[in-house]
Order: sequence, then C-alpha cells, then structure tokens
Amino acid sequence: MIFERISELDRNASLTPNLRKAAAFLHETDLAKLPAGRLEIDGDAVYGNVVEKAVDAAPACWELHRKYIDIHVLVSGGERIGYIEGAPAVDGAYNAEKDILLTDQPLNGQELCMETGLAAVFFPGELHKPLIPAVPGKTIQKIILKVLDDRQA
Repeated sequence: MIFERISELDRNASLTPNLRKAAAFLHETDLAKLPAGRLEIDGDAVYGNVVEKAVDAAPACWELHRKYIDIHVLVSGGERIGYIEGAPAVDGAYNAEKDILLTDQPLNGQELCMETGLAAVFFPGELHKPLIPAVPGKTIQKIILKVLDDRQA
C-alpha cells in the first residue's frame, strides 16, 4: 500500500509502466472537471471510474483484487478507507470477471483519512474497504483507477 500526495506518486510509479501511465494521468488531468462514469486511459491496462455519491454508512465488506492495482483519489467531500497490513487469509468467492473478492468477515484494520490531493494505492492481495464516510450523508467525488499489475507479466 502506498499513501501519499499525487505529486509524489511518480517516484513510486517506476514500479511498473502501467503505474507510470496512471500517475501521468493524475498529474496531467483537472480531476475536478471529470464527469461521473468510466474513464478510458489505456484500454484494459489502465482505466477508471469517477464516483459521485452520498455515503451514509461504512460498507460491510472488505475487498481485494488479484490482477489490478487500485488507486483511490478523493476529489471532494470526505472519505476514510480501511486497510489491513499484510495478507490475512479470508473467506469469500473471487469474481474473476470483475477481479474482486469480497469478504464480510469481521477483520480489524486501520483507516486512512483521505484528503484532496492524496492517493491511496492498493496492490493485488491487499485488503481495503473504501467509501467509509467522514461525514455521513455527505456527497463525495472520487476517482478509482484500475491499473493492470504488469509486475505479474
């Protein structure tokens, strides 16, 4: 997991070419002007979604991915993201088409307090729980980039 300013993300972007593409997109784009919906960046290698929604309660499930790196960037509003250090064994069915495993196991983790200009990067196998409201009922706008982990190639 990486948690740092978008402006510093490229120092870690050398990890993979796809991560460099994602960092460049975040640097070069006025994120506040993106409309809600899917972002086309580089086919299935790097794409994303702009989410605008009122968040009332923390989600019940933790999630992890096996093929894609998630980059969460808060544009406006307030959000916390739960995460768990290491890779504890979890129960849940993996959906290969959506590259997601959800588990509602009661797990103890920590929370990141998202702010505008910060990026939370979760690598395959890292459990995280996004969309925990900082202020229940408040609308947030965020970007979630999906970056194919080309370290596995």
